[in-house]
Amino acid sequence: DLRQLQCDYVCFSGHKMCGPTGIGVLCALGDAIDQLVPLCVGGGSVESVQDDDVHWRAAPHRFEAGTPHIAGAIGLAAACDYLDSVGIQAIESHVAALSTAARRRLGELPKVRVWGPDDPRHCGGAVAWTLEGVDPHTVARVLSDRFNICVRSGLHCAEPAHRAAHAPETVRASFYLYNTRDEIDVLVDALGTIGAQLSS
Repeated sequence: DLRQLQCDYVCFSGHKMCGPTGIGVLCALGDAIDQLVPLCVGGGSVESVQDDDVHWRAAPHRFEAGTPHIAGAIGLAAACDYLDSVGIQAIESHVAALSTAARRRLGELPKVRVWGPDDPRHCGGAVAWTLEGVDPHTVARVLSDRFNICVRSGLHCAEPAHRAAHAPETVRASFYLYNTRDEIDVLVDALGTIGAQLSS
């Protein structure tokens, strides 16, 4: 409930919720939307233009210059309908179970340190770890090239958070509604092999 959150702005991207890339949503409560200046301008976003001034159309039109991303909007609406049909609670439960299992299984591997909170309510489906003596980017590349496992490595666009947690660069797997426990087994087996080969 955005009103209960009492945020001025809430935004999200479509591709993070099974929708297409290149589209997202910005919700603004009250008159907060009127404080924003358009980033992209063009046809449909202005009432009139003078040599030294511009009069914007009322929101949301001022933020929709040119032809709207029609296909993206349709795809995002379909993704919203799909997630509603699965159920947010069901997705949260599934992701929490996978996150908990992954943290436990990865933590059993020698020389692996799992970073972040143990409570899946505080980390969602993201599970980050380091393998002692092996650069995280190397781990990610080997997982990709040899085992067809896609993960992220580095500071994950969150360098201040890493610094606050005294955490180095990490490898991160992100679990969602389409992942399975079998995939955790594949990841752990692959990481065990990498650890035995690269850290020996």
